[in-house]
Amino acid sequence: DMNVSEQMYYKIIQKKTAALLAACCSIGARSVGAKEKTVSEMHKFGELLGMAFQIKDDLFDYGEKKIGKPLGIDIRERKVTLPFIYSLSVLNLEDKKWIINTIKSHNKDKNRVLKAISKIKEVGGLDYASKKMEMYKDNAVKILDEFPNSPYKESLILLANFVTTRDV
Repeated sequence: DMNVSEQMYYKIIQKKTAALLAACCSIGARSVGAKEKTVSEMHKFGELLGMAFQIKDDLFDYGEKKIGKPLGIDIRERKVTLPFIYSLSVLNLEDKKWIINTIKSHNKDKNRVLKAISKIKEVGGLDYASKKMEMYKDNAVKILDEFPNSPYKESLILLANFVTTRDV
């Protein structure tokens, strides 16, 4: 379905990657005897970090760097990602139809997929997704502001920064 809204996209990744990271972070807090408020805050931290992580993973589909994930694989597999969703909201009708047709019917045509990626980049799909990714990361790190400085807090901040700057 190419009519996935941005809100639906967020719900999907929230129940996928974000749920996994949220569970990991809250279990970590619980395993060291943290209070319920801390467990809840760490759950939210993990959820926000998971959202950022998945958006970053989606951005890899549009990059030129070889990271083990083939360029355009999400398009070839007809996965609707944030850069694609944003692009559909700003493209003119003709280009929108062309990109949807490419993904639905010509997703194995390497040249068409590359042209679709180029159009998504041209209209700011990657920039938009990058800003959203940074917003999720920043909101995750803000949760840590309530905690005292420690090597553990510093490690979580480093992890959050790695999630959004990683190149693999």
